[in-house]
Amino acid sequence: VCTGVRVSMGRLRIDAAASTLPVQICRSFAARLRGYGPVRRAEAGVWLEPCAAVHTLWPWHPIDVVFVARGGRVLRVCSDLRPGRLRWSAGARAVLELPAGSCAVHAIRVGGHLEVRHGD
Repeated sequence: VCTGVRVSMGRLRIDAAASTLPVQICRSFAARLRGYGPVRRAEAGVWLEPCAAVHTLWPWHPIDVVFVARGGRVLRVCSDLRPGRLRWSAGARAVLELPAGSCAVHAIRVGGHLEVRHGD
């Protein structure tokens, strides 16, 4: 999906639920810089690690942003973050970017737990 950058696909488990969501895992600087912008699978989220701050210079539509501590605890949820914004969270180890409205649909809340497993 992101040509020329290190990216892999994985599955996101929310609060030990039985179901999982697809996520694109971005660990290199170039992949994290691009973030949600170039994702072509609308249902897929983007897991940025290591990361404690994000921008929404692209995409050009609102997204949900979740800041996650080491161990998977949700520190902060920014729902419907509009383009042209910056957000950060002290103590975050990773950031999950999702289509707008996904946090409400999947009940992702501060204090919850997220786990990413590599491989699709």
